[in-house]
Amino acid sequence: MDTSTMLAQGTMLRNNTYRVESPLASGGFGNTYKVRNVAFDEVYALKEFFMKGINLRTGNVVTVSVPDNHNSYESQKEKFRKEAQRLRRLENPHIVKVHDMFDENGTSYYVMDYIDGLSLSAILKQKPNGMSEDEVRAILPQVLDALKTVHEQKIWHLDIKPGNIMVDSKGHAYLIDFGASKQLRSDGGQTSSALCYTPGFAPMEQVEQDFDKFGPWTDFYALGATIYNLLTKKQPPSSAEILEGNPFQFPAGVSKQMQDLVKWMMMPQRTKRPQSVAEILARLNMAPKPGPTPKPGPTPNPGPTPPPPLPTAPPKPAGSAWKVIVPVLIVLLLGGAAAWYFLFNKGGKSAAEKDEEYMELVEKCEKAINAAADFDALSDAATLLSKVEKVEEENDSADGYDASDDLKDKFAQKKKKLKDECLEEADAAIDRNDYHEAYNVVKAAADALPDDSDLERQLQSLASDMGNVYVNYVTISNGKDNPNEISSMKSDDIRYLWPVMNYSSLQKSGASSASIELMCDFVKPDGTVDRSDNSPSHHTYRTSLTLEPGEAKEETLLGWGNENQSNFTSGEYRFDIYYQGNRIYTMPFIVK
Repeated sequence: MDTSTMLAQGTMLRNNTYRVESPLASGGFGNTYKVRNVAFDEVYALKEFFMKGINLRTGNVVTVSVPDNHNSYESQKEKFRKEAQRLRRLENPHIVKVHDMFDENGTSYYVMDYIDGLSLSAILKQKPNGMSEDEVRAILPQVLDALKTVHEQKIWHLDIKPGNIMVDSKGHAYLIDFGASKQLRSDGGQTSSALCYTPGFAPMEQVEQDFDKFGPWTDFYALGATIYNLLTKKQPPSSAEILEGNPFQFPAGVSKQMQDLVKWMMMPQRTKRPQSVAEILARLNMAPKPGPTPKPGPTPNPGPTPPPPLPTAPPKPAGSAWKVIVPVLIVLLLGGAAAWYFLFNKGGKSAAEKDEEYMELVEKCEKAINAAADFDALSDAATLLSKVEKVEEENDSADGYDASDDLKDKFAQKKKKLKDECLEEADAAIDRNDYHEAYNVVKAAADALPDDSDLERQLQSLASDMGNVYVNYVTISNGKDNPNEISSMKSDDIRYLWPVMNYSSLQKSGASSASIELMCDFVKPDGTVDRSDNSPSHHTYRTSLTLEPGEAKEETLLGWGNENQSNFTSGEYRFDIYYQGNRIYTMPFIVK
């Protein structure tokens, strides 16, 4: 766990109400701490919003590293607060209770119950052959009870997996991390869009981002995949693999009833999956298992010695293996140096010099991978990785020249992290109804990862949401025959505004031509949407476009204004273009 960007032990928060006891976890979008309420001597978990690669910490204060990232940061912070509000409304013994939320240090925090235990993914690491069916059956009704409460509120969790289920020292299970969850509005729409999911645990409708098809069955698929992973320690099969045949491989001790349950929950067709918690419990002849008795007011969770069969010994830190591997690698390099010199040094640099250069290259490559904050930087790291592989090929008989495999794993992890961050950023842009920015974000990632089918699907989905039209730029001029830029004109000299739009088709080669209707808004400095009193269509006007696949065009749109006097005051205006309610371009411009 990287603690370099976390609050220090002893830090006081909320007007000296909470004291940071220790760090618990650090992820791409937040840090979690064990804290103590000083006045009542009670222990809680505190979650802090902190975007890796976007935020910096100076002392305790959180800032945005690049001003251009400010809007993305604020949007994601608002989602963080909604996550807390959503959790606060859920009353269930198997869902952690949120007790407090506040802003401080330039970011947001919320306080919740502290679970003295481990995630199922941590428990699974301690079991060479996976969990037993009895262990899974002890946890399953508790998770289902939590899902029943969640689904009754028309909320879908959308990220159920072993890492998001905690088990405390008494064997009580808790469903955690509602960061990906979405709530159904009263009109049937989603409160926001979700672009992120965990491969292997997401059904087809979630992978394809078909929001209208989300429902309880979406979470049941993920729960079925979770059960399969716990029983087998294998990556769950994809929907495509399931459609192709029978990809499930259960251990001999798993009952037919449990195998059939997993297959039922992971049916690719959502209508063939269970539709409610009650259906699953009926299939297993189970009743929801009681959770811990709730107490009035926030109290710390007790921590007696954990009973079997669930271990509570903390998992070894992810980096602990390197404490063994690195010294062994160094010993091997030093021990084989003499043999390397006599066998492979044929003039020129000595074997020791070559060893040193190789290790320096490996270290440089590792640092480049760890520091890569975008795909361009990762591309530079890939160049170094290729050099490492080349040196290893040239010295394939030499001991110790084998760092590339580990570097490849780290490279793959960083690539996935950047991809996930990219999709989160695109999700934030969609939440702001800014599809143009969302498309640009995903396009940059897709260009860097041309073989990534997930990104290609997201790109195609966004293109469809934009009407397969990409607005390259818009210029605003003073009069159709007078193309002076508005930014060079004084407000009292402007009678008419004429937008000139340059756009191109996003359709694939061979597709039919697109004939779409775009809606445009003109937003004044006071925030109102208007044109002039005598202008047709009042607030908006429309333009119909026809494009062949790959074609680009420039079009002068209908101007607006007043022939006798200026309708414009100095200030910042904005020109927005929409397709079916999705904002596919926005351009601010200043009138002097």
